[in-house]
Amino acid sequence: MVADVFDLNLPENHADEIHASNILEHAPHRETLNILKHWYGILKEDGILQISVPNFDILMKAYQEQGLCNWVRNQIWGDQEYNGAFHYTSFTEKTLTEYLKQAGFREANRVERLPGSTIHECSNNRVYGSKYLEGEFVSLNMVAIK
Repeated sequence: MVADVFDLNLPENHADEIHASNILEHAPHRETLNILKHWYGILKEDGILQISVPNFDILMKAYQEQGLCNWVRNQIWGDQEYNGAFHYTSFTEKTLTEYLKQAGFREANRVERLPGSTIHECSNNRVYGSKYLEGEFVSLNMVAIK
């Protein structure tokens, strides 16, 4: 299936799980809640949303330590190497949790790694070149339950 992940043409209560790794930040911030509500609707009762976004809190700490180096800039705004490779918005654990609750999810928990994710997936990227943050996950990984 080839589709716009922000507007999936799937029926209500269709999917057991949605895995959204480092894509939500590519949508305009004004659409965040609508997209999460759309994904919520597609999920079956007790369905799971695995979601990963760049962690703004970690990126701000990295910025304070390293300045606006290329990797920090790329994590905040995308590398912009092709159309669509830019970020419209940023998330903290607090803001993402609030969005998930507003979308209707009954539970939203932070996890170190998304279940089933591979080592090379963006959700597993780590901070490098940092005196204090070395090895911290760049992404905020959460599991939400409908």
